[in-house]
Amino acid sequence: MKNKRQPDDVAGKVEEEEASSLKRQRVVEEEEEAIDNPLVPYNDVDDDEEDDARRQHRSNGGAVVKTGNSHGGGGENEEEEEYDEEEEDDVYGVVSSNQGNRKSQIEPREDCPYLDTVNRQVLDFDFEKFCSVSLSNLNVYACLVCGKYYQGRGKKSHAYTHSLEAGHHVYINLRTEKVYCLPDGYEIIDPSLDDIRHVLNPRFTRDQVLQLDKNRQWSRALDGSDYLPGMVGLNNIKETDFVNVTIQSLMRVTPLRNFFLIPENYQHSRSPLVQRFGELTRKIWHARNFKGQVSPHEFLQAVMKASKKRFRIGQQSDPVEFMAWLLNTLHAELKSSKKNTSIIYECFQGELEVVKEIPNKSITEKKENDVDEDGEQKTVDGGTENGVVTETSRMPFLMLGLDLPPPPLFKDVMEKNIIPQVPLFNILKKFDGETVTENLELKDYIPLPVPKENDRLRSKYDLIANIVHDGKPKEGFYRVFVQRKSEELWYEMQDLHVSETLPQMVALSEAYVQIYEQQQMKKQLVFIPTPIIGHLVSVIEFAKTLLRRDDRFSITMLLMSPPFAHNVHKFVEILASTHPEIEFIGLPQVTPPAPEDITACPEHYGSIFIADHKPHVKHAIITHVLSKSSVPVAGLVLDMFCTSFVDVGKELNIPSYVFFPSGAAFLGFMFYLPDRNDKVSTKFTATDSPYNVPGYVNPVPYSVLPSVLFHDGGYVSFPDHARRFKDTKGIIVNSFAELESNALSCLASRDGIPPVYTVGPIIDHQGKNLMADGSQHDEIMKWLDDQPEGSVVFLCFGSQGSLSEPQLREIALGLEMSGQRFLWSIRAPPSKGQLNPGEFQDYKDILPDGFLERTKDVGLVCGWAPQVEVLAHKAVGAFVSHCGWNSILESLWHGVPIIAWPLYGEQQINAFLLVRELGLAVELKMDYRKETGDLVEAGEIGKAVRCMMEDGGNHARNKVKAISDLARKALLEGGSSFVATGKLVDILLANKS
Repeated sequence: MKNKRQPDDVAGKVEEEEASSLKRQRVVEEEEEAIDNPLVPYNDVDDDEEDDARRQHRSNGGAVVKTGNSHGGGGENEEEEEYDEEEEDDVYGVVSSNQGNRKSQIEPREDCPYLDTVNRQVLDFDFEKFCSVSLSNLNVYACLVCGKYYQGRGKKSHAYTHSLEAGHHVYINLRTEKVYCLPDGYEIIDPSLDDIRHVLNPRFTRDQVLQLDKNRQWSRALDGSDYLPGMVGLNNIKETDFVNVTIQSLMRVTPLRNFFLIPENYQHSRSPLVQRFGELTRKIWHARNFKGQVSPHEFLQAVMKASKKRFRIGQQSDPVEFMAWLLNTLHAELKSSKKNTSIIYECFQGELEVVKEIPNKSITEKKENDVDEDGEQKTVDGGTENGVVTETSRMPFLMLGLDLPPPPLFKDVMEKNIIPQVPLFNILKKFDGETVTENLELKDYIPLPVPKENDRLRSKYDLIANIVHDGKPKEGFYRVFVQRKSEELWYEMQDLHVSETLPQMVALSEAYVQIYEQQQMKKQLVFIPTPIIGHLVSVIEFAKTLLRRDDRFSITMLLMSPPFAHNVHKFVEILASTHPEIEFIGLPQVTPPAPEDITACPEHYGSIFIADHKPHVKHAIITHVLSKSSVPVAGLVLDMFCTSFVDVGKELNIPSYVFFPSGAAFLGFMFYLPDRNDKVSTKFTATDSPYNVPGYVNPVPYSVLPSVLFHDGGYVSFPDHARRFKDTKGIIVNSFAELESNALSCLASRDGIPPVYTVGPIIDHQGKNLMADGSQHDEIMKWLDDQPEGSVVFLCFGSQGSLSEPQLREIALGLEMSGQRFLWSIRAPPSKGQLNPGEFQDYKDILPDGFLERTKDVGLVCGWAPQVEVLAHKAVGAFVSHCGWNSILESLWHGVPIIAWPLYGEQQINAFLLVRELGLAVELKMDYRKETGDLVEAGEIGKAVRCMMEDGGNHARNKVKAISDLARKALLEGGSSFVATGKLVDILLANKS
């Protein structure tokens, strides 16, 4: 049988191959004609959704994988469909190999001649995205000339036909937001179309979301109507006012609104109801709408489907039932598999405390040993109320319902129910034996309940929405009163009607559904930093940490204008423009000290300069903070050198806190200074024995004391700052417990020291280097990319660090002697009349002859370097640092060991802490002082670099890696710094001023 049938099979195959060949030839001819004709697209279905399939097809060598109904059926239509797919297979198999993909031939254009035909007046993206002909919701394009929807844009599509017949040539894909010109088929790239994309899919940044409730600006729609974002009317499609009032009410719930304004928050949910609710939320709050109202049509379609038409267009329903269903459904669609929670529970779940008082006799056993010394019997639950025991239960809830009382038994002459009006006084006087003329204290006759003092559960709530029903039950219509938080005004909203109203009208209206929001106990904080870049960076990052931790804070930063420091002015300007969440207020200038005085002892004369701002600080707080807002100020956060403003806080009854941008050990050293001054009359001298400073395990030698103590003014001002620390409510330290456990223990054991909160390491991880040249930044990072891992020594001495030219030449020779790869940031000494370093014009003028040429393969010399990015790079293996505290934390965070070379300030004692106390650094010159002019010779430099990069640095390297892990854990939830920050937040929120 098989042999007899074989010729038939062979013949059939031959016929199929001939037919296939003829078909391929016909398709190729058609496609060649199509390519010659610019009005005909490359193939029938040329849509954005097909792009991935086409690319996959080409990568598979022309193979096409089809999916369909495996059970057969379909008749002639199915056969015709299969023929079309086979024809496309041939097109892909033949034409793609000869001609390539059409998309690679038709380039996007920016000069489309039909852009002036776009008519924004007819565009309406509020309705379901269905093709007006096929009613399909797949691959839908909107004609930007007439507003109609069509499926696809290929030559067999209705959009293609419409472009030829009506002369409408501009279309947008409603999913990808790409705009095309038909019938040519090219994509249009033009920024003038961005407003259409914004209306189609409104977008909000997280910063914009945080500013919504502060916005008082009106918007103008394209149709000429003015509207307030968030206060827009909703179309009543047909008896859907119950939906409109519910949506308008929920839009006032700030956390819920903020959650749905960011699509990334719920991108894990595939629920159409969730997605449509998010789209509707974004449209209501969008500031660039084409119309002054929004249609909830798409959302209603999702509601009807999700509720199985329990709630539908054309049938009035109860807002209470709809709100309960909507919240429950959103919760079910949003909750994660791991945690049975969602934004719905976080917003709406409350806890009701029920306290029952039960007579003591019914449940207690009287025993003689149960009687307290004062004769009062204990209750079963441990209370001390005589005669009763209390049972307390707490019940969670999402919505609270209030049952109406039953109709009264009495009726008036019109047969209407009435409530009998009998004075309580007349009833009670029958039992007291007193005359009518005597006054009566009700508390003697009625057991009035005493409110329970439970601060954890006691909260105040503000009314934010009140839904009102007008008409008979199950009839009539609904309207809602909502509050606009930015101005604390009330608006009445009924479908498209939106009007401002008086708060009294809200109180007089009957309530059908009310939404209350717990008072957020908003607090203001006023930060006053020292105008030095190193101090500004850390205090700004801490302010951002507080804002991220609790959005009830608002922060105002009072900025002093430092003399002779133009780079600080530039830095402050950039900070103000890049941190809109913080309000920056500049203080009036004061007469600065002479440059030579500041150079001699910057800490002392800087403190005098700061103290001169005291009247300006007080005036700024009164006029710019207290007078402009009713929100209480929870505290002044003062830099360690701004303690003179503690007096301003006392005058205004505002608690003060110190932000200490250095470590806990140095804080202990500062507290040691006034203690020593009280006991010893002499100053520090080189002949002194090492000092036993609380917080340091080893005695501290004279050689590493801060230089400020060797100056008469500094010897007085530094201890004075420490004394003022004790007048504050707390000290915020940029460190973490795992790094300085010994110092923190010593601080905790001392009397009279305010609470210490370790909130570090505070590092600007994301910020770009604000002072660096962009091209130099790219050159540095590219050079590092080409270096082996852990092979580069990075030399950088901070924002204030500069060295003399002789010292720079010694460094160059030392690096060359070490034979190590290096990245060296060089800063020029300050020019005359300036305090901050500058830049060298040509490094050849200051470095040894031929140094740059000899080391060009292993080293790179630059000006200002992006320090955090460099330390984070895998090529960096060691850090020659001045031991400023910010630099120390950045290096430890990224696990880079330090070669200690301090220059000024407290850097010598910081180096002592790293090298002697913690073993996290290798000493280069721990007692170096820039002001002495001493030279560190090339041999010492080369030796220290080799020691760290070779076996001698392994101990420090391993310890730094371990402390790096601990630093990261400290900031995670449950970590030491996370917990300390939480305690500080709680205290600040509880403060009253």
